[in-house]
Amino acid sequence: MNSVKTPKIFLYSILLPIIWIAFGLTIATFLPSVQLGAAGLVIILYVTITLICLHFTKSYPRQFTKNEKIRLTAYFILWASLCESLVVLSLGQMELNKLFFILGFTVIVDAILISLGVHFISKRMIKMFLNQSMKAVNKTE
Repeated sequence: MNSVKTPKIFLYSILLPIIWIAFGLTIATFLPSVQLGAAGLVIILYVTITLICLHFTKSYPRQFTKNEKIRLTAYFILWASLCESLVVLSLGQMELNKLFFILGFTVIVDAILISLGVHFISKRMIKMFLNQSMKAVNKTE
């Protein structure tokens, strides 16, 4: 039997909607007139990917594989689509065509930002965390 420990990418991805909802509720509570839009997604992605990479490098001291990045990106896009759907549906009564257009547009923008974020932020964060752990190992020797 294969004893190699593999990361549970889906479990890592669950952090995105948790941070999204917490961040959204915080902003809505303390700054109700503020609409962050794409900037909010970038902040949420940066925080989420940083936390995932921190845990990932402690458990698996390496970069994500291509397959893991693709899966994380796909899960993130699914979670973002679900979160955006909830936001769009909460806008109230609108024509169905407008709702689908708004949802389609936001999902496309989210998918682009998520793809770029997972690729570039995760690579940089994992590299930084691996370098920090190597420095810590070298100090103890």
